[in-house]
Amino acid sequence: MVQIKQKCSRCKVNYVTTSTRSRNFYPVCYECEKKSMEGEIADPEMKKLLDIPEEMYKESSFLRSIKINCIRYGKLSENQINAFKKIIADMQARKDAPAEELKLEDGTKNLIQEAKTAKRKKKNRIRALGTVR
Repeated sequence: MVQIKQKCSRCKVNYVTTSTRSRNFYPVCYECEKKSMEGEIADPEMKKLLDIPEEMYKESSFLRSIKINCIRYGKLSENQINAFKKIIADMQARKDAPAEELKLEDGTKNLIQEAKTAKRKKKNRIRALGTVR
């Protein structure tokens, strides 16, 4: 997926990272949406769910929209709650896992490891010959 930076549609100062796939014609930066995210959440269960680090809200416009919708309408649907939890889990896994191994399946990981070891062996053979061309 290709990600591009566009200027915020509200303030025209900050850049927002969007993807070409998302079709986000009205990108809004975190600083502009921060005002909408300030509000009281009445439901203690929702308050606990939405109490995540601010860095995650800065990274994901989806998480910001979920919080804004909860403040605006007072509740979330089950699908919204499940999606919110899934995104948080993915972001935490991405933060913990090395970037190279994140998007790869087991078979692809093995191929990459084999390619790295082959490259290492080739370098060692060249060093043993004593000359590099």
